[in-house]
Amino acid sequence: MKKLTQVIHSLTASATHFEVRNQEISQASVGWHIVHSYLVIMSIVTALKKSNPSDYKWKFSLPHLYVSIRGDFPRGRGKAPERVLPREEINSEVLERLAVETQNALGEIPGLPRNAHFKHPLFGLLNKKATIRFLEIHTRHHGKIIDEMTGER
Repeated sequence: MKKLTQVIHSLTASATHFEVRNQEISQASVGWHIVHSYLVIMSIVTALKKSNPSDYKWKFSLPHLYVSIRGDFPRGRGKAPERVLPREEINSEVLERLAVETQNALGEIPGLPRNAHFKHPLFGLLNKKATIRFLEIHTRHHGKIIDEMTGER
């Protein structure tokens, strides 16, 4: 959880660059990447809270193993579900509000059962521990894109 918190803090620190765009790196703005990451976190925490831990069954997933070991996603390969795509105009107020909501959502994770889970379209069911790792990798992935767009990498 500590690594995830650090990655989110780094992402939030990039909010001052929310309008930056670099078409060579991404079609989306820095703000879009931040909001998308926040929406993913909040959506997944909601799914964890709604899950029935007794329904969780571990199943081997080669793509999940690959991403977990590599610690990153290949660029341009994934397609985000509609529910985690930014829909509202991105500005500093929206970013501040979503940052607070994301922190509140993160605060709920430690109290969830070990087998609280969510279903990833490619990786299958991920329990709490695997979900935290997934969120860390996903958020870091977008952080790297932001760093490249802002010239900080």
